[in-house]
Amino acid sequence: MIKFGIAGAVATVADFGTFILLMHLWQTDTITLFGHGVQSYQVYQSIAFTIGTIVSYVLSVKFVFSHRNISNKHVEFLVFLAIGVVGLVLTELIITTGMETMHTPEKFAQMFGDPSHIMGITKPAKQMALMFVKVVSIGLVFFYNFGARKLVMFRKPKGSG
Repeated sequence: MIKFGIAGAVATVADFGTFILLMHLWQTDTITLFGHGVQSYQVYQSIAFTIGTIVSYVLSVKFVFSHRNISNKHVEFLVFLAIGVVGLVLTELIITTGMETMHTPEKFAQMFGDPSHIMGITKPAKQMALMFVKVVSIGLVFFYNFGARKLVMFRKPKGSG
């Protein structure tokens, strides 16, 4: 679990860093996809999570787990990705619920104080709320990812060392 934690930390830096970068590059509230407006943070989250999942996969098979239950690397990646998609859905639910809970800058400022002095962010309360719920989601989904991947993909057979 320590190696998975280290790999998870590296993947989290890739995920969270991408998320923050996208928020700063495209400071918009909604994005039109297939004719529908969606919250920009949901799109940014999906892109960031995908990058984090790829980093996590590479580190998991190279550094973390010594035993692999699936010999076909393509199938293994698809299973890893499927577990990641469930993690993405959990992440999206946590972030959406969190943002609905702290849906206004005033609500966030009530809960956590005025963050306008931090990092010189243009829309400080909303972006700080996003970062907060993102961190919460990372923590919760980490345990799901480790458990599911260990159980399905990297569990040693009983009786083996």
